[in-house]
Amino acid sequence: MQHRSGRTTAFIYLLIGLVMLLYVFWQSYQMLTHPVPGLMLPHAASTGAVTPSVDFGRMGEAVVSFLLNLLVLLVMTIVGSLIAARGVHLYHVASAPTDALATPAATSPSSPPIAGSSADDAPSSPP
Repeated sequence: MQHRSGRTTAFIYLLIGLVMLLYVFWQSYQMLTHPVPGLMLPHAASTGAVTPSVDFGRMGEAVVSFLLNLLVLLVMTIVGSLIAARGVHLYHVASAPTDALATPAATSPSSPPIAGSSADDAPSSPP
């Protein structure tokens, strides 16, 4: 018997993970296509005007902000992929027949015999 509610929950997990990954891809695309405002170096106009001075404080803040955004995207990528993988695993488990979910410990003897030995070969305890 398959568990419909388990499959539904697994599908929701999978969708949440995929949405997180799509958001990360969209954000990284936005970061690549739009320059970071504080990191743009001023350049002289073609008229030969004097270039304005570079503000290293503002540039440092922009670098830190960019690195923090990159770190957040990395964490979201890891979390999104873990959630999606958990959804795939849950879907697989929920779709399996319940007979296949039985644990082998419940159906096997308490201690398996050792290869090449029998009950007669077992040493007896001293009296």
